[in-house]
Amino acid sequence: MTPAPARICLDLCPTAEGGFTASGRMVGRIAAPPAAGATIAGKMPQSRTSVFAEALLPLDVRACFLRYLVSQMAPGKDPAMLARGQRRWSHRFSELEGRDVDLDRDLWPAFGHALHFSLEEDKLDPAGYALLSGSVPLAGDVQAAREAAEELIRERWSGDVFDGAIPSHVKPPYVKLVKEPAFDHYLLNTGQLGVPSWVIAPHVFAFTSNVGPYALRDPSSLPRPSAAPAAPPATSYFLWADGPRLAPTVERLATAYYDSLEEDFGNPKEFLAHYPDVPLYVRLWRKLTGLLGRFRLEIRPEAGGEAAMIHIAWTPGTTAVPAPEQTDAAPPPPPAGE
Repeated sequence: MTPAPARICLDLCPTAEGGFTASGRMVGRIAAPPAAGATIAGKMPQSRTSVFAEALLPLDVRACFLRYLVSQMAPGKDPAMLARGQRRWSHRFSELEGRDVDLDRDLWPAFGHALHFSLEEDKLDPAGYALLSGSVPLAGDVQAAREAAEELIRERWSGDVFDGAIPSHVKPPYVKLVKEPAFDHYLLNTGQLGVPSWVIAPHVFAFTSNVGPYALRDPSSLPRPSAAPAAPPATSYFLWADGPRLAPTVERLATAYYDSLEEDFGNPKEFLAHYPDVPLYVRLWRKLTGLLGRFRLEIRPEAGGEAAMIHIAWTPGTTAVPAPEQTDAAPPPPPAGE
C-alpha cells in the first residue's frame, strides 16, 4: 500500500453556495499516473452528460485482494472451528497450489497500479441504476497471468466456469467464458437482469457491471478490446461525483453488500442478530450520498514524485434525487373498443 503522506497543507475558501474550494500541496511519495482511457471499445460513455461519477486513482490490486480475504475469512464465534469463509478459501488455495498456480508469481506482478472507472446511466437497466465501467493496466499478453486469472476465477465460482455449452442442470450463478486469441471475456450470470462482465486483454483488465442478458446467448454482440493506441499519460489523479444522481446506485450497492453478508452467515436469524438495522443503514447511505452534492478532487504529482498539488471543490447537495429525463414519445392510444 502507498504510505500516508508526510504533510498536507490546504487553503480553504468558502463559496456562496455553502460549499468550499481548497488548494494546496501534499508532501509524500506518489507515482505519476499512467495512461488514462484504456478500456473496452463500445463501453466508453456515449455522452459526457450521462456520466455522474468518474475517477483515476492509485491502486494496489494485490493489497485490495488481501483486504477482501480478511473480510471473507473473519473468524466465527467458536475460535476452535474454522468459519465458513475460512474453509472455502483454504480449500481454494489448496486447489490452486495443487495446480502450481502462484498468484504472487504469476498474477499480481502483471497488474499496473491505477484504476480508472466511471458511472453513467445504464440504458439496459429498467430500474435506472448506474452502469459501472472500469479498467486496470494489465500485462494480459503474458500467458501465465491469463492462466492464473482463469484458475482464480474458477476457484472463486467453485468450478462453474464454462467455455462451451452450459449444462442444463447448472443454475445461476455461473460464469460463461468466451475465449479468443487475444483476450478472455467472462460473463457472470447472476440469474437477474444485469450481467456483469470482465475482460483480460493484452494491455488491460476491464470490467462493466452490465452487458445485458442477450450477451449470454449471443457473445458476438460483446464489445471487443480496443485496438487503438494507449491514450497520452494523464497529468493528475482525480475523483468527481454528482451525489444526488449517484444516490440510487449507492443504495443498491449497500443492499447487495448486506445480502452478501447474509449469505456468508448462512443463517438469517444469526445475520439479523448482528445487523438488526440493515434497512436503516441502506436508507442512510442513500441520504448521505445525496448530501455529498457535487465534489471534485484533483491530485497532480510534481516532477520527481515526492510531492503533489491538490485541488478540491465541493458544493453541498440535498437528499432529493432528480427525476430522469423523459426522452421516449408518449405511447399510442389503445385501439378503438378497448
